[in-house]
Order: sequence, then structure tokens, then C-alpha cells
Amino acid sequence: LGIPLAFAKTLVAVTVVSFAMTTLDSSARLLRFIISELGSKLNAPALGNRFVASGLAVGGAWIFATMKTGGKATGMVLWPVFGMSNQILAALGLLTLSVYLYKRRRPVVYTLVPLAFMLTMTMWAMLWSMRGYVAEGNWLLTGVGGVILFLELWLLVEGVGAWRSFRASDEPDIVVEAA
Repeated sequence: LGIPLAFAKTLVAVTVVSFAMTTLDSSARLLRFIISELGSKLNAPALGNRFVASGLAVGGAWIFATMKTGGKATGMVLWPVFGMSNQILAALGLLTLSVYLYKRRRPVVYTLVPLAFMLTMTMWAMLWSMRGYVAEGNWLLTGVGGVILFLELWLLVEGVGAWRSFRASDEPDIVVEAA
């Protein structure tokens, strides 16, 4: 391309830093919204304050970034359970799509089979991993794993509840019309 090497390195560095900053900004903003929503559900108006919620979001991230567990950075210690939380997010997407397809009276086998597989394997892997964490005395991973396992079970209960409510309702199908 004929771009000088020094300029190319600078351009790549600026791109990487920009990506990192927008990712951090987005994650802090989303966590602030989650904390505010939690505050409204728990009737804790202080959590609805954007400064308080932002402080908790950034402060919590700072604690995890600087905290050490067993001589290692906590982020690296938590890395094994991060993948499992990603799988639960994928399961949430599949569950949402399955309920939507069911409501529209479309075939759901294409989303339910992967959903069942993902929930089963993630739960099995989490239980297997937690067994090892307890044996090692790694209470941080045991606790985080327990929270993730609870969220997975909650996802399952919510999905079954949504499924039953759509099944029991006499509500007409959702109609999406072209504009």
C-alpha cells in the first residue's frame, strides 16, 4: 500500500485503543443500566442515580481488575467461568428465538435442540468444574460458578414459564406487516 511503517503502527495502535475504549464505555454503560434496573426492582432509588450506578459499575470492575486471588489477577482466575457465562447468553438468545417462533407457530425444533444441548452441556460442565473448585478450596470460582448455575436454572424456569403462558393464552399470533 505504500504506507510508512511508523504511520501504520500508529494507525493500528489508535484503532486498537479506540476499540478498547468503546468496549469499556459500552460495558460500563450497560452495567450502569443493569444496576439502575435492579435498583428499581429492589425499591432502592439510590441505585437509580446515574452517578451512583456508574460508580458501582466502574468500582466493581476496578476491584476485579486490581484484586489478587491466590497470587494471580482475579480476572485470570475467573476466566474459566467466563466461557460458561457466554454459553448461557447464547442459550438466552436461543430461548428467546424459540419462544418467538413458537408464538408465531413456526417450527422450533431447529432452536430447541441446540438450546437443550447448550443448557445440558453448560450445566454439566459447571457442576463438574465446581466439584474441582470445591476440592481445591477455590471459593471464588465456586461462588461465581454457583451464581452462574443459579442464573442458568432461572433462565430455564423463565423459559418454561413463557412457553406455558403462550401455550395457555388465546392471544392471536403476532402479525408483522410490511410497511
